Amino acid sequence: MKSIKYLVLLFIVASNLIGCSEDFLDEKSPDQLLTSVFWRDHLDAEAAMAATYSHLEMFTGWDAFVEGRSVIEYYRSEMVVPGADASNYPWWTDHYHFSFTKGNYGIYLLWNNNYRGINYANQVIAKLPGIPADKITDDQRTQLMAEAKFLRAYYHFKLLINFKQIIIAEKYPEGEGDLFLPLSDRTTAWEFVINDFKDALVLDPISEQESSKLGRATQGAAYAFLGKAYLYRASEETANADTYLSEAKKAFGQVITDGDYNIESNFESLFDGTNENSKECIFALQLSSTVEGGALYSNWQNYFIGPAELGFYGEIYGTEALLTEMKKEGNIGSIGQYDDRMYGTVYFEDPYYNDDPNVIGDTYNNVFGAGSGKVAFKKHYPNNPDNAWSRCHVDQPLMRYADVLLMQAEVLNETGNAADAVSLIDELRTKRGLPEYAGAVTKTAVFEQIKHERILEFTLEGSRFFDLRRWGMADEVFGDRVGYSADKLYYPIPEDEENSNPNLYN
Repeated sequence: MKSIKYLVLLFIVASNLIGCSEDFLDEKSPDQLLTSVFWRDHLDAEAAMAATYSHLEMFTGWDAFVEGRSVIEYYRSEMVVPGADASNYPWWTDHYHFSFTKGNYGIYLLWNNNYRGINYANQVIAKLPGIPADKITDDQRTQLMAEAKFLRAYYHFKLLINFKQIIIAEKYPEGEGDLFLPLSDRTTAWEFVINDFKDALVLDPISEQESSKLGRATQGAAYAFLGKAYLYRASEETANADTYLSEAKKAFGQVITDGDYNIESNFESLFDGTNENSKECIFALQLSSTVEGGALYSNWQNYFIGPAELGFYGEIYGTEALLTEMKKEGNIGSIGQYDDRMYGTVYFEDPYYNDDPNVIGDTYNNVFGAGSGKVAFKKHYPNNPDNAWSRCHVDQPLMRYADVLLMQAEVLNETGNAADAVSLIDELRTKRGLPEYAGAVTKTAVFEQIKHERILEFTLEGSRFFDLRRWGMADEVFGDRVGYSADKLYYPIPEDEENSNPNLYN
């Protein structure tokens, strides 16, 4: 994926030329993509695909990615608390307190950026068939179409899990009638997302992917997200839950049996930039330190996540509940007393951080103070004094093999196969250097372990709120938080969309 980032500029420039004519008196639609200017060959299609990837996780600037995504993904959890500086930004803390309204800037960013990505995907889907056969091979056309379908599904999926209703944007706008579309019901939206992920299954597996395309969507990613879509849908449409769980099991099973992925033993390396696109990585937002040609694919997320005590902004800290859950199994670690994944996620008062200067070259007591009890995050930026405070270009995992194993374990446990679920949990744990699960092999006990594993694995990876909601635990967890109510489990349609779209509620 890094290899096509430079093509984004080409696509933007070409788009700005759209509609030009040698005779400036000829009137041409400024929105019409002419094949004489663009969509001429395989390279044009690659440039358009690069632009489609550019909206992954709202990676379009400081406010969208660093602030918007972080607030939306992280603050809706009982395992975190906003830092002191966050009080200066009510549109942030409104997410933590569930007091957001349809005018919230973060909600606007989420809606707007994902639909921009969908628009680029639809442009590829619409224009790709028109490229002459002598300018693109059949395989190139097939792969690019499947990538566009995957990304269109991904962007719709992100919207669908955040908003109760969304607009299904299934075609590139060709006229005014295509611009203002109504909201769809969730059943229709789920069908659309699932069908697009299915269409993407023709993508090459990672074992056959060209090295120049490292980081782009693969068949494994399509199967993994297809399974995730079925799993999430099963929690909503309970009457058909068995069917959706069965489909999820097939999709996750395909990823597992293909054998293209594995669990990395060094958990921290997955998030500090030292082991990117590893065997565990199924799909990730690809960042880069390169600045050639004006490229900028790094960010300041380290300042949002990093603690103020270390000179960052300290916009988020861990709670006592997080610390307690992570310490739950006691002395089972190999690099410290507790679970190794804990040391890859947080700084806390522990000999590991005090006997050696493992807090970016310092000790916990020097930085936070002995007995302070501070739980600060270290995930997603380098634990290295040479570059911790520079622009961060650490890739962001969006789907890891660990998630596939735990989601499959959840499916198996839910469908009466607790013992098989434990086998997958043990595969994950032993490859992390941890002892096998030693608890009861009952549906309730195994589910509790899955919840525990997901906290250790995926804290600050944006899954906690959605896990709680699909498990029916949101009221229990957030019920005492001032501002929370069940109608805040989904975001409202942004005010800007309501004001500009006359057909929204038709």
